[in-house]
Amino acid sequence: MSRMPCRNTDDPYSDYSDWLDGEGVFAPVTEGDPDADRDAQIAKDDWLFNALKSSLDPYITALEGDADAKTNVE
Repeated sequence: MSRMPCRNTDDPYSDYSDWLDGEGVFAPVTEGDPDADRDAQIAKDDWLFNALKSSLDPYITALEGDADAKTNVE
């Protein structure tokens, strides 16, 4: 076994040339647009919500005075 099991120069965070060049562990991280990901998830969830809601329409009755409610006419 070596007398020096770990040296500071073995650590990737101590590589000064990578830091200067922006490479290795210092490379810039590009992330996607979080708003676009959330909008896609909401669109997916809205489709599911609307599908479930439309299947329950015959069972949903409007409250008195609700101007925006659909009236179930058969």
